[in-house]
Amino acid sequence: PESMSENEKRNRADMIMKLLGIEKCANSIVGTLFQRGISGGERKRLNIAVQLITWPSLILLDEPTSGLDSSTSYDLVLTLKELAKRGCTVVMTIHQPSSAVFQLFDQLLVLSEGNTLYNGKAAQVVSYFDQRGFKCPATYNPGDFVLELAKSKTATKNLLRDSTSIGGTTTSSLRVEELKERGGSKLSPNIAGGTTEEQWNDLFPTNWCTQFTALFHRAWIVKQSGTFDTLQLTQVFLVAVVASLVWFRSPLKEDAIEDKFGEVFFIAIFWAFFPMFTSVTTFPYERAVLLRERAQGSYRLSAYYIAKVIAEMPLNWISPSMFIIIVYWMTGLNDDPAVFFAFWFLLILNVELTSGLGMLVSAAQPDPKKALVIVSVLVLASMLLGGFYVNPDNLPSWLQWAQWLSFVRYSFGALATQVFNRDLEFQCSDQSEFSQCANGDTINGVDVLNRRGIPFYPVLYSLVTLGVAVVSKVATYFVLFYRYKPQIPS
Repeated sequence: PESMSENEKRNRADMIMKLLGIEKCANSIVGTLFQRGISGGERKRLNIAVQLITWPSLILLDEPTSGLDSSTSYDLVLTLKELAKRGCTVVMTIHQPSSAVFQLFDQLLVLSEGNTLYNGKAAQVVSYFDQRGFKCPATYNPGDFVLELAKSKTATKNLLRDSTSIGGTTTSSLRVEELKERGGSKLSPNIAGGTTEEQWNDLFPTNWCTQFTALFHRAWIVKQSGTFDTLQLTQVFLVAVVASLVWFRSPLKEDAIEDKFGEVFFIAIFWAFFPMFTSVTTFPYERAVLLRERAQGSYRLSAYYIAKVIAEMPLNWISPSMFIIIVYWMTGLNDDPAVFFAFWFLLILNVELTSGLGMLVSAAQPDPKKALVIVSVLVLASMLLGGFYVNPDNLPSWLQWAQWLSFVRYSFGALATQVFNRDLEFQCSDQSEFSQCANGDTINGVDVLNRRGIPFYPVLYSLVTLGVAVVSKVATYFVLFYRYKPQIPS
């Protein structure tokens, strides 16, 4: 909240990390499926730490020990025990705990198909079942014993027939539906009917600027790990070197026109595939965190999305900038420095366009596999209609309209019209296909574009590319607003 100073917030975070035993990995990367990070036990405790940062009076945990070994599970439950001693009520579900973990429980609720078999002190559960004819062997784990009783239909039937009270708590055989019915009648009108807009605004403990600053810092750190990944930078560098060698100082002759044209198209397509496939998996992996934090009222969606977009933009420009600086001058696309900077700017614009489309697909389709399929079809279709493989004038009359739906048409057109301008001249071959050569003239870049069916509209291509990039990013926000909406109004 705004009432806490920066030092107080940092001290709270340090205290919780120390309490959960994760202070040694405070500066470590959490990790992903493709990047090694902290261990499974540390990740479990980190999830708990995130919930404890506001120091709630109640914390609910759904099988926090699943996937952990017995030693790590014990350390985790012992930490939760310490939290309970400090005044935080901890309610957790657990399946087949070890005997050491079982001894740490205070209260125990045993359920079987929605029915309560036991509800009381954990230390008295063995004697409770012993009194009802189900004796636990002396060397047997009480947790395994209770689990076997819950799975046994005969034992469950006999136990439900004789519900009783123990330790001051009464067992009950109420069904979950009955509990919902009872609880629903006690809800206040505001809770039962939803949260009003004024109440929703009051849920945010900080203002928009504070939310933006914190989310920007987080998005910057997360994006950095991918942008400066050694493997990714090596990939871009090697592709740049190979492309530079393939088109190394291509001559300004008529025979090399197609080579230079192909180089521009390769650059446009490579920097369509690369950022789009990188951004298409953005939101599915962040979905759980985004929904949870929004449901808690941690921040507004606008603060999250704008911070993410602004933080990622300059980092998205690093790899294409490194690529084009190497390739452009080694291949000699156009020796005019002004053309180089314009080409560089338009390539960055192309990256923003394709990454925006990737984010839009990612927000609309939470399944990464389906999102990749959609992106593949989108890029390949746009590439075929982009004006390189097929002259747009040669398309069937009933399909020519589709070329204007291709984003490659505009990004490639913007790049091509910069390189193939009126100042770029090619020497005619002995048997030239250009009519200009019959008069002894040279072939300029505009003549090349006209022959390929690409009108010389550099400003129009650039504006459309910019417009599609902006529209895709704005559309992504609204898709997130409706598809990633928590259970309370936003």
